[in-house]
Amino acid sequence: MVSMEERTSRLEGAFEQFSVVVHNMVTKEESRANKDELQASIEKLRAEMRAEIRAAELRTTRWTVGAIFAASAIIIAAMKLLP
Repeated sequence: MVSMEERTSRLEGAFEQFSVVVHNMVTKEESRANKDELQASIEKLRAEMRAEIRAAELRTTRWTVGAIFAASAIIIAAMKLLP
């Protein structure tokens, strides 16, 4: 059978654990602040992604135009060399 001292010790331990859990709980204000920070981070990432996509599209366009120009130059040169 469990003695009163052991029961008291267990209750004290449980109370201490409960106190730690309650102390570590996030408040509504902290939760809202975290939510706002998360939304701001998401918007920042979206803006960065849009900028990177635009830069990639520009690089692709430049490469395409350059390839067309180079192919045209090669074709013109080949035509001039042929009799």
